[in-house]
Amino acid sequence: MKKAIFSLLIFILILLPGVAYANEKASLILHPDVLLGVVDENIYQGATYEGGGYFQALTSDKKVRVEWKEKKGEWRLLVKAVEVDVPVRASESDVLSDFYWRKDEKEPWVKFTSLNSSQEVARSNKKKETYRIEYKYQPDVNDIPGNYRISLSYNVELYSESDGTWQPVTSDTVSISWQVKTWGIVKVKKTVNLGTIDASIYKNATPEGGGEFGYLESSKNEVFVICNDPDGWILEMSVVDVNYPPRFSSDLLEDFSWKVNGGSYQSGANLDETAATVDVKTRQGSKVYEIGYRYFADLNDIKGEYGIKLKYRLISANHQVKKRDTCQLLWSAQKWILLCGDKNIDLGVLDKSKVSIDSKGHLHFEPLDSLKNPLFVMSNSLEGWVIKLKVLSYSTPPNFEGDLLKDFKWRIRKGKYQSASGLDKKEKKIKEEKKGPLRKVYYIDYRYKPDIDDIQGEYKITLQYSVYPK
Repeated sequence: MKKAIFSLLIFILILLPGVAYANEKASLILHPDVLLGVVDENIYQGATYEGGGYFQALTSDKKVRVEWKEKKGEWRLLVKAVEVDVPVRASESDVLSDFYWRKDEKEPWVKFTSLNSSQEVARSNKKKETYRIEYKYQPDVNDIPGNYRISLSYNVELYSESDGTWQPVTSDTVSISWQVKTWGIVKVKKTVNLGTIDASIYKNATPEGGGEFGYLESSKNEVFVICNDPDGWILEMSVVDVNYPPRFSSDLLEDFSWKVNGGSYQSGANLDETAATVDVKTRQGSKVYEIGYRYFADLNDIKGEYGIKLKYRLISANHQVKKRDTCQLLWSAQKWILLCGDKNIDLGVLDKSKVSIDSKGHLHFEPLDSLKNPLFVMSNSLEGWVIKLKVLSYSTPPNFEGDLLKDFKWRIRKGKYQSASGLDKKEKKIKEEKKGPLRKVYYIDYRYKPDIDDIQGEYKITLQYSVYPK
């Protein structure tokens, strides 16, 4: 009894590698049914945010053996696909066109053009042959989730020299199957540098304080999504972190905006609380989105490093897949200061209308004035600034013997007039602010006190205002 059991075990072990089908002429030994594997996000290799990557094929190689009881001449081995089992909404013909076989790695891949269309695997006149058959399924994004199976029929035929035909000898089928899961991938550029905030961010400044803040922008940042859910996907964007200097006092997200594929910019306010929908697709596929980022600068952007960390989240329509990737937006702000004043100021003309004689015969000269000349200063410095004034140059008519700088005076509005004497040798601090960020328009009055020394001609003084952030 023990000997019989042992013999039975040996027989079972021998049959495990395949199943033999034989008749009185020949036997066909097929491998067991093949599970090629699973199609999921790991099947898509090398994904990049620009849309790069490729599908890796499912492959397997198995042995098929033909043996003859006695040599009978030339024979051949044929294979055909006899049945395709696919999920609902999948196309049998599309699946069959993506399925390949070959006899060995040196041969080209062959695919079935239709069901029950036989293809020759090999032809021989040997009594015994073993072939290594390779199978391949080439996935793509259109594969509907579910289970797939292709049944192959192997047929052995013997050539009849008497009538020149091929006669069937033996055959059987084997199944090649695989599974497709719902899968998706989202890839974004890891880091986007928006640039640097400095004085150039303020556009069209005027001495009266006009102008406006500009923005930092990066307009073409790719986000790649690929998903095989037949009902599509939702792509969301949210903020998971913000970074700014310790004394920054504004709402960073209020000044942040974003857009998709050349559309209108949308506010980034509250993205840290509620995700925004970037896109909704209603079918499977892939797409590269172009995302634009914009940060509107303002006076409160103090010196330091800034950042917004964005999370892109892919959700398949059936909610079986949720994937994410993050992008770090970076920019910096320098300590900057802006100064804008009138370039040319005309004090007028000294003529007889400016001169009078009193009852005692004394000459009186009316001053030449230019009042309320605006000087616009703005800085993001937390400590304010210092304004200094210097005379760069001056000119008078030949033979002028007066003291031009002594007679030229200035004042910040409502202050006391001060002489420009000595300002050609050393600049002088004229105003200080002790805190910021701040924008301010100062109004400067200029006065020239004529006297008898003012001969006919042109007079000119070039002043230089300098402002230094603290």
